[in-house]
Amino acid sequence: MNLGNIRLKKYSLLIGLTVIITIMIATFAFTSKQIRDNQKRIEALLVKHTDSAKQLVSKSNEIFKESRLLLDELNSIPATNNKLDKGNLYPTYNLLKTSNSPKDYIDASKLISIITPELGKNLQRIEDMAVDQFWSAQDASGLAYEEFYDTTNNINILKVVAVIMSIFLTFFILKNQKIANRKLAYQASTDMLTLLPNRSRQIENIQEQISNKPDSIFAIIFIDIDYFKIINDNYGHDVGDVILNKFAAKISSYLKEEDVLSRFGGDEFVLLLRSINSQKQADKFVKKLSSALDTSFQVGNTEIFITASMGVSIYSDKCKNECKDPKVLLKHADIAMYSAKHNSRNCFRFFSKDTKDRIESEHNICHALHTILKNDNADKQLHLKYQPLLNIKEQDVTECEALIRWTDQNGKEIVPDRFIPLAEKNNLIEKINLFVVNEACQQQYQWQQNKQKPIRININLSGNKIVFSKLIKQLRYNLKKYSLQPSLFGIELTERTINEISKETILQLDQLRKEGMKISIDDFGTGYSSLSELKNLPVTTLKIDKAFIQGLPNDKKDHALVKTIIDLGHSLNLDIVAEGVENIEQHLFLKKHLCNVGQGYYYHHPLHSDNLAQLEI
Repeated sequence: MNLGNIRLKKYSLLIGLTVIITIMIATFAFTSKQIRDNQKRIEALLVKHTDSAKQLVSKSNEIFKESRLLLDELNSIPATNNKLDKGNLYPTYNLLKTSNSPKDYIDASKLISIITPELGKNLQRIEDMAVDQFWSAQDASGLAYEEFYDTTNNINILKVVAVIMSIFLTFFILKNQKIANRKLAYQASTDMLTLLPNRSRQIENIQEQISNKPDSIFAIIFIDIDYFKIINDNYGHDVGDVILNKFAAKISSYLKEEDVLSRFGGDEFVLLLRSINSQKQADKFVKKLSSALDTSFQVGNTEIFITASMGVSIYSDKCKNECKDPKVLLKHADIAMYSAKHNSRNCFRFFSKDTKDRIESEHNICHALHTILKNDNADKQLHLKYQPLLNIKEQDVTECEALIRWTDQNGKEIVPDRFIPLAEKNNLIEKINLFVVNEACQQQYQWQQNKQKPIRININLSGNKIVFSKLIKQLRYNLKKYSLQPSLFGIELTERTINEISKETILQLDQLRKEGMKISIDDFGTGYSSLSELKNLPVTTLKIDKAFIQGLPNDKKDHALVKTIIDLGHSLNLDIVAEGVENIEQHLFLKKHLCNVGQGYYYHHPLHSDNLAQLEI
């Protein structure tokens, strides 16, 4: 083989080796680059999941400190369920107290899982993710487990941070629960419109005052805005809410730091007045406050005037035993406030035993009346008596007035002046009037069946527009039911009813008058009676109130007024009835001045139906 061929082979081998080496080097370089790229990609992936974790680790001392602070609050947090049982947190608490290293927290993961299973699941998910990332990285890099673990340390970081986050979140939940509990407690004890204490909280305040300072003197003031419903009806509830806030602010401006104002609901406020030492001081304060609350508030472009009624009860040595219960004090203040409203409103009253007895008596009467009417007067406590009216000129009786009477189960008479006003205030007057209408019609029917001489029954009707309309319809129904003539009845209109009568009802009255029914204005000359009513209503009769009759014949004013009413009625072709005639002098005066009819004890007392039937008429 010549030298040239040898050199060619050598060079060819060298070139081949060079190519192989180059290929090997290139392959190795490519593989190394791929491994490095994979490792970087894996590390980036790990970093993506651990950036926040590393930040938490770097701030671990702050996390541990916050955790300790939260743990220190555990004693004041009630254990509301097993998941948040603070007894389970004490091992973790000890761990936090004795260690400053995040790595020591890995062993706490089991505790976290026990305390909050949901967080425990999240912790396990984070750790599982870390392990999956490790195996993927180890397979891609070809590095040994120990080598990869030592170089990345990511699994350890993730585990530590998972535990730290779980611990922190556990106490964060507890802290939020404490805040939520406080919020619920605040809402449960606060009126959310005015942000004042509500009823339950104020009762607690009063109880604390009684328990902590049993020898102190303080006042409970019940405050109610007069006619607040009218404000709501006329201006709307939004304006009403503004008024309530302004009203509360007005009261608060007169209070000292130890006094507590609360809203019980609606337009009712209760003040715990602790800044007094005597009833005299309470009286001085209430006078000042009552004057201040006679005021007006500007709402938008509208000025709204208000007044308030107040009731005051005093806690002192005199009532210490009776008033141990806050509700007793509140009841006393409420009774006093009711008395203020009953009196005239825009005033105040202090609680007294006389007031209490009167209110309780009224309550008992109303309750008994409710029961009687609910049971359709089954025990006949309510009944009618009939007072004859005398025709003064003819000296005979052709009519009577049906008067309701109440005899309770013990045989005690309850006078109408006692229960009728209460019935009107408690919306019972409609049922009472219906009872009178039905009873009178039944009695008239009974007299008709017994072939007795006809005598007109006058029925006194009262009530608002709707109630009066119902009464007229019921009367019409009874006339048809018992086949009775309208001329056998008369209707006496009270002044309140006159103001409430609708145009439709006036037409109905006019038709009844044309059919022979007598229509009278009762108690003429008092209250709101006006001459325009004589023009507009189909009236047949005027009844002069007994207040003008009592002074006859000597009182010059009564003399002039009665004579004027008689002359006025006659000029309008109306009959005149004088109520409350009690002596011969009054009778002679009325006869002299041509009064048509007299009614009173001088002629007849109210009679039972049987006695009236036996009366010579």
